[in-house]
Amino acid sequence: MSKAKQSELKHTPGPWTVEQCEQFPSLAKIVGPQRVELELSAFALSEQEEMSNARLIAAAPEMLEALRAVAKTDGVRDLKVGGVSIQALIDAAIAKAEGRGE
Repeated sequence: MSKAKQSELKHTPGPWTVEQCEQFPSLAKIVGPQRVELELSAFALSEQEEMSNARLIAAAPEMLEALRAVAKTDGVRDLKVGGVSIQALIDAAIAKAEGRGE
């Protein structure tokens, strides 16, 4: 990733991975390139659900980058699913990830 692109990021760049905490097996750790970014507890969830959530969160940087690439692709503006613009769905997801929408 270029220095210019890194300066745009407000989150820790990926890749992120998921690991089970050795000391507390009920915790899933989401690990960034340099440190642990997040620990999830399974107190209210099953271990399987906790790990699935952790994997989804860990994939977020790559999914955001993929959405940004798709948003720039010719023809996306014309695609619809169930009458909803794919471009609108992509724009909303990117805005949410960047803290500009809910």
